[in-house]
Amino acid sequence: MPADQIHLVRHGEVFNPQGVLYGRLPGYGLSDLGRRMAQAAADDLLARDRHVRSLVVSPLQRTRQSAEPVAAAFGLDAVLDDRVIEPENRFEGKRMRGRAGALRDLRNWPLLVNPWEPSWGEPFRSISARMLRAITEAWQSTDDGDVVIVSHQLPIWMVHRSVGGLSLSHDPRRRRCALSSITTLERRGDGNGFVEVGYADPAAGLAAEATDVGGGVMGRRWSTLALVAASVVVLTGCTSDPLADQFREGSGKNYIAGDGTITEYALESRGDPIEFSGETVEGESYDSADAAGRVQVVNFWYAGCAPCRVEAPILQEVHEGVDPDDVSFVGVNVRDQAANAASFEQSYGITYPSILDVESGEAQLAFAGPVPPAAVPTTIVLDREGRVAARVLGQLKDASILESIIDDLLAEQA
Repeated sequence: MPADQIHLVRHGEVFNPQGVLYGRLPGYGLSDLGRRMAQAAADDLLARDRHVRSLVVSPLQRTRQSAEPVAAAFGLDAVLDDRVIEPENRFEGKRMRGRAGALRDLRNWPLLVNPWEPSWGEPFRSISARMLRAITEAWQSTDDGDVVIVSHQLPIWMVHRSVGGLSLSHDPRRRRCALSSITTLERRGDGNGFVEVGYADPAAGLAAEATDVGGGVMGRRWSTLALVAASVVVLTGCTSDPLADQFREGSGKNYIAGDGTITEYALESRGDPIEFSGETVEGESYDSADAAGRVQVVNFWYAGCAPCRVEAPILQEVHEGVDPDDVSFVGVNVRDQAANAASFEQSYGITYPSILDVESGEAQLAFAGPVPPAAVPTTIVLDREGRVAARVLGQLKDASILESIIDDLLAEQA
């Protein structure tokens, strides 16, 4: 009979003093800490008292080294399989962070045109497909007992999302796949595929000592720069888009303004709820979860944006006219520090809160997958379940436009 369980083990910490994105580059083996992490994973598997019959390993140095303690614990020979290898990445060998980081080089920005595919490397669907083929073959070819597959963060995370029925596009900072972690799968029923039945982090006690957690993890500034770069490349790459025309023409404006295009999304196409949080201009915490059950109006702006100044009184007018128990307003300031943002709010009489998102970019990133703001200003309206229901790309021309969108959403979910 086929295997009982499949254990997907991520490699341990890599010795990477240059801090580059190493990808598939040769010569990147485990650090001393990484070897201890790999041993912790092997010890965890051994303590489960499982009959591990097969060991499949990515051919890269760090995964082969991470497999060594597993092989020793169960008396197995490792079988190398290219299908469980790290994905290709066009940033291999480059430093991603710091002033000389690759994302600050405008020549690299075209690689970021589609973060949801992604455009800088192997497509997510390709990674998922090859991993699942390798897993299925290992399951079928192992008579009784378990299989251990030593792989990498992104391939394992693609399997997690695929077997869970989730979109493969995701925020890399939210991957739950720590160094030397173990994700366990089982096959359930004929034709029902694999399901995830467990996750363990046996090296958690060593994680605080790690200086390299993998090239796929994005820092806060990395995320912000990637989002901005992707937005600009999208704009400049579309010849029929007025935003692109403005950027290419070099009009001298210090903002990228939309044309006021309104897009409304039917119930079946609204996707997953959006969750975001941050610190407000006043220094208070804001969490979109606090507005659950209400229609949410989210406006992206900054003080130096002329259309933002024009639409500010319109937004405030609509805000004052709605029932706060039914409708919530929040701004997302994408450029200013607190003093400038506060001055703007005072000048235009804005009474609803705004998140300062210039440092983290987290609120912008939350919207980047389903409906990227793409222009400043942009107003996005979420339905009562937190899903994107409408977007105004550019300056809001009239209060009645937003009022009509809000009324329709309140009526459909009354």
